[in-house]
Amino acid sequence: MTQKKIACFVEGQTEQIFVEKLFQEIAGYKKISIETYKFQGGKTKRTIQPLKPSIVEDARFFVLLYDCGCDSQVASDIRKQHESLTKNGYEKILGLRDLYPISLTRKGETERGIRGFLKPLQKTGIPISINLAVMEVEAWFLAEWHYLSQLDNRLNPDFILQ
Repeated sequence: MTQKKIACFVEGQTEQIFVEKLFQEIAGYKKISIETYKFQGGKTKRTIQPLKPSIVEDARFFVLLYDCGCDSQVASDIRKQHESLTKNGYEKILGLRDLYPISLTRKGETERGIRGFLKPLQKTGIPISINLAVMEVEAWFLAEWHYLSQLDNRLNPDFILQ
């Protein structure tokens, strides 16, 4: 059995935790191994720090998950790692970042900019798919006040709005 390998780049810790759990739920906890890393530093000097691995023997899927530390670094970090991931047998690169703080009216412009930035890589190597969340992942949780009120009955819509 050949292990399917993908790399995923997200903008922050919330997305990293969310995506890790999502992959585990979709693939099954006993069928997926995930190695998580965090990029640190500015645009010119970036280092990669390993975080906790979630290794499963004979896993059918392997995910290399990168927390890029901020939305503006997702496409840049993908671009820097693309050749290495291609050489190491990865099948696809996924990227997830928020649109915020950019206005919703500039969503199309932002998507075109990201595609243009990554376009040279699309001719060779593995495919890249960037997903642009209109709202921050954290906002998804705030919108789900029913769940929050189960944790603490004070977490109602009025309190959340305050």
